[in-house]
Amino acid sequence: MKNSSRRRSCLKNLTKSYLVFFSFFLLSNLVKTELAAQSIDDTTIQWVMYLEPKDTIAYKVNQQKLKISGTDTTVSKNFSYDLTLIVLDTTGSKFKISATYHNFVSTQVDEITKQLLSISEGMKVVYEADGFGGFVEIINADELIPQIKRAYDQAIKKMGLNKEIVKGLEPIMQRYATKEGLEGGGVDELHYLHGGIGYQYVLGKEYYEDVQVANNLGGKPFDGTRTMKLLEIDSTERTAMLKIITDIDGEQLKEASINLVRSLLPADKQKDFKAEDVPAMFIQHRLVNFFDYDYGWNLYSYNIKEVEAGGVITQEITEIAVK
Repeated sequence: MKNSSRRRSCLKNLTKSYLVFFSFFLLSNLVKTELAAQSIDDTTIQWVMYLEPKDTIAYKVNQQKLKISGTDTTVSKNFSYDLTLIVLDTTGSKFKISATYHNFVSTQVDEITKQLLSISEGMKVVYEADGFGGFVEIINADELIPQIKRAYDQAIKKMGLNKEIVKGLEPIMQRYATKEGLEGGGVDELHYLHGGIGYQYVLGKEYYEDVQVANNLGGKPFDGTRTMKLLEIDSTERTAMLKIITDIDGEQLKEASINLVRSLLPADKQKDFKAEDVPAMFIQHRLVNFFDYDYGWNLYSYNIKEVEAGGVITQEITEIAVK
């Protein structure tokens, strides 16, 4: 980040003021336009990132998983880690950015999850963003995939897990086995931080788009509808707040879940599995991003992945704040 005292101060001060089955993971009237200015007037802005080589921003990421049944709420996972983004290159029409994951701290996780989290310690993802700052793709997947597989195999060996448990972990690790898997479910926090960048918004106006959401259970992407709304513009602090709600096709999720569960059962048990007993599913992602519209950096991001099935709600909450 530029060595501007105002910029450092802004990032520091503003931070202080602001997922029953498996955890998962163009615009018709909202169009990316050529940037004339970040703030067009008091009610209209376009979120664009202004990046220079060596620009750096550090985040603290907190993640929690809740299970809600009636009036009972159970916390099954709670951990945090640091995420450091460094701009590597800004030549051409795209940006190259590195994201380093480190300092994982587990306050409430089972041993298997703890070992799986250790795989990400020190991992460096290099990805590309478009000229506005929107996430495009991971460009070092060929390095990451074998690295993750080696670490996973070592963790499994260390824990001495039986074949049934290892087989049950396969859907989780599938997201790290291909470039598409990594991009669709392995770097959710990067999608949150870049979510909504590049579009022009009018304060209070809702925009809609049909989207394809990664299917981490295997198979085709899920269909979804995304609603975007600019909630706030603060012309004094030079910040804005954006809400993005993504509703995903529950029937497609249910079908994918049924197929996955059936594939994990022994052959002699599959005939006993009754798909009609699987309840309807409702799935929604709710994201709020709070950003500096002069420079385009995301200052605070809060996302809830929520799945409801059979009266039980599972939420995966991710909070990302600049340090």
